Amino acid sequence: MNRPLFSIVFLAGATLTAFLFTWPSLRDFQFLQEEKRSKATEFENREEYFANLTSLQTQFKNFEPELRKLDYALPQDSSLPSLYQLLQEIASGSGVVLKAISAQVAKGDTAPKAIDLQVTVAGPYESLKQFLESSQNAWRLLFIDSVSFVSPKTGSSFEVSFRMQAYSY
Repeated sequence: MNRPLFSIVFLAGATLTAFLFTWPSLRDFQFLQEEKRSKATEFENREEYFANLTSLQTQFKNFEPELRKLDYALPQDSSLPSLYQLLQEIASGSGVVLKAISAQVAKGDTAPKAIDLQVTVAGPYESLKQFLESSQNAWRLLFIDSVSFVSPKTGSSFEVSFRMQAYSY
């Protein structure tokens, strides 16, 4: 009877020993499997992210003409001569006389930089109205803050002062 008992104890001991030696390896294997799933999920997310970036890039290419218009509307430099030329062109195209322009570029590192303008023009009412419309539809962003009229002393020619803002980067 000793022999079957010995066999059962030996088999139980061998099973317990095998279990104790394989258990850490099994836990490491499960940990590595979980890490593999995590890395696969991370890889899929990155793949989706880069696919979205590629999609956005093609969408931006579709909007390239509009983005170029923004480059004109908000130029990189605050070039006052080109701004003066634009105002002169608007004035002459509207039929008003440009009497005075003064500009002050805002100091600081904020983008976009504001350029404060004081523009004085003279002309008939219809031409002044056309000047306002043309300045609002100009290729450069021009915002009119205030308008002040000086009533005509003789005739129908008004003198108007506009306080405007233009922007650049």
